Amino acid sequence: MHCFARVTKQFLLITLFLAISLASFAQKKIVGKVVDPEAKPLMGVTVSVKGTAQATSTATDGSYSIDLPVGKNTLLFSSIGYEMSEIKIDPGMTNLDLILKLVSNSLNEVVVTG
Repeated sequence: MHCFARVTKQFLLITLFLAISLASFAQKKIVGKVVDPEAKPLMGVTVSVKGTAQATSTATDGSYSIDLPVGKNTLLFSSIGYEMSEIKIDPGMTNLDLILKLVSNSLNEVVVTG
């Protein structure tokens, strides 16, 4: 009986260790598409996880896929000529489509030099 208790204890410790290890590496995949205000796909938009170096960019059809680490819940979307968007991901969310707004620069004067 003593041997059985020792084996059971070792099994429980190994199981606990594996459960903790898997939980620390758990990630949630977020997929979606980024388009402009005219619903045209945007290629090359940077999609990054706030507070990390993890990032990807959108494909030619505007689609992206990124793993969201446990404890991180905000994605940043940025592209030249468009306003940066910061989107908080809800716990059950796995799909996020986004319309990026154009940067509104108003030029009052143009100076040409030659």
